[in-house]
Amino acid sequence: NKSLLAMLVCKIFAFKAKKIISISNTVKKYFSTGIISIDEKKIETIYYGIDKDYIDNITNNKKKIFLPKSKLIFGSVGRLVKQKNYEFIIKSFEKYCKIYNVNSILVIAGKGPEEKNLKRLVKELKLKNNIFFIGHLNNVANFLKQIDVFCMNSKFEGLGLVMLEAMAFGKPIIAPRISAIPEVIKDGVNGLLTKPDNINSYVNAMKKVQNYNFRKKLSKQNKLYLKNKFSFDKMISKTQNI
Repeated sequence: NKSLLAMLVCKIFAFKAKKIISISNTVKKYFSTGIISIDEKKIETIYYGIDKDYIDNITNNKKKIFLPKSKLIFGSVGRLVKQKNYEFIIKSFEKYCKIYNVNSILVIAGKGPEEKNLKRLVKELKLKNNIFFIGHLNNVANFLKQIDVFCMNSKFEGLGLVMLEAMAFGKPIIAPRISAIPEVIKDGVNGLLTKPDNINSYVNAMKKVQNYNFRKKLSKQNKLYLKNKFSFDKMISKTQNI
């Protein structure tokens, strides 16, 4: 959204295209308004679809991951870049630990240019025994199986495939009410939506998922929501129709 050349190329392709597939209604709105302003009738939203084969594929790596033992494990996967805003998650977790002092840890998987800054922040906050960085993963499934709650706090998301992966393993999700995230997370049904850039709101969500029965309820709804809204067969059918 900062490149005039990219916008020009986008306009040319959009003009020539008969139909454009968007991965979310948020992306559709972005491209049909503002400077780019593609004809909305040309754009159709088709959500990603996940099926058993996809899950088997991301589970395929036999290398085991052993996470530290804890009563409650918050986890996140992604590139360690500013857009993913891990600094916010770390600061929220720090406040959560101070207030509720429960046996919880936060495990972050991924590599990126922000890694040194984030590790420095964890050291400054004296949370080296509660927050762990485990680097890049080839086996996302093994990680998702072991955590209790999936956390994200991106500054923007076109959809967020990693949330669908977390849902496939029945993990409740905490994420901000921005971009396309509310198209994936229904607040109180399959996860919790927080106020953007509001640490107190994020901390309150972390407190709510301490309750095992509440997590179990969100987990059950997650798999149903995934099957109904992000079905692989539905994605293929809609794409073939176009």
